[in-house]
Amino acid sequence: MRRLLARFRIIVGAFALLALAISGHAVSAQQPTSVDPQASAVKENQLLQEFPRIQGRGSIPDTKSYTIEQPAGRDWRHFHEVTLRWIGAIAILGILALLMIFYLWRGMVRLEIGRSGRSIVRFNAFERFVHWMTAACFIVLAISGLNITFGRPLLLPLMSPEAFTAWSQWAKYAHNYLSFPFTLGVILIFFMWIAGNIPNRVDVEWFKRGGGIVGNDHPPAYRFNGGQKMIYWIVVLAARLLR
Repeated sequence: MRRLLARFRIIVGAFALLALAISGHAVSAQQPTSVDPQASAVKENQLLQEFPRIQGRGSIPDTKSYTIEQPAGRDWRHFHEVTLRWIGAIAILGILALLMIFYLWRGMVRLEIGRSGRSIVRFNAFERFVHWMTAACFIVLAISGLNITFGRPLLLPLMSPEAFTAWSQWAKYAHNYLSFPFTLGVILIFFMWIAGNIPNRVDVEWFKRGGGIVGNDHPPAYRFNGGQKMIYWIVVLAARLLR
């Protein structure tokens, strides 16, 4: 009986070893002996773009928030902190320099025969209110918007971090809430003055004669001259593109 049991154990062990050897051979047969680098590999530029990505895990449905930093975000940060500052500084300082050069060259334009003592109302009270409301909002929006780009490098070294934080917070509130009356003012100005800003032949002659800026010429114009009409349509186009 013992011999029979021992033989049975030997047979079972042999079958187990045989099954283990067969399964190992099947697994090794499934794995390729060589890897084709072109079979399913991504392109090199894709690997370089994904390499600096910092991504984690989250519990909210928005999976995009799991990515903490990515190449596109770094490109935008470089544009905002370096390129945009250079573009804005060159544009602002360049315009101021051109205005200063023109003023030094042309000087103040004075009335040749003085004031007549008569007042002519070109715009009623509502038009003046809308104009100054829009202009005041534009100035505040411009200053608070420039603070986003130039505030930290220019103002932070001149004041304490607490003061700069308070100023930036109030500038943000002003920028957010004054955008509504500014937009309303632009819409009202568009409808109030569109009839007087339609280009015509008189405007062509006005531009040919330099608008009277050069020399003592006084080219004719209607309620709005060619330069005012040009600014009007630039503002309308810019408002349409930025909405």
